[in-house]
Amino acid sequence: MKLGDYLKELRLSKNMNQEYLSSLTGVDSSKISRVERYNQPISFSEACLICIVLGSTPNEMWENIKDQYKQLPQKRREEGGEQEAK
Repeated sequence: MKLGDYLKELRLSKNMNQEYLSSLTGVDSSKISRVERYNQPISFSEACLICIVLGSTPNEMWENIKDQYKQLPQKRREEGGEQEAK
């Protein structure tokens, strides 16, 4: 599950709209909207604050989203090692 999906699911389970969540957290409602649609990153502290306000915990958040980070591509190494500085 992606972070945006998790936060949206949590918010909807509390029958809360983005504007009300914004008023409780201080995170702009347009930012909440963009996060839920994966268009904008969110700071760890903002994500934790939203989770807590919605009755969750940072640990529960991580347990729900951690699988997406296992699939990130590893940085490819250049063939033959690192290039020398010129």
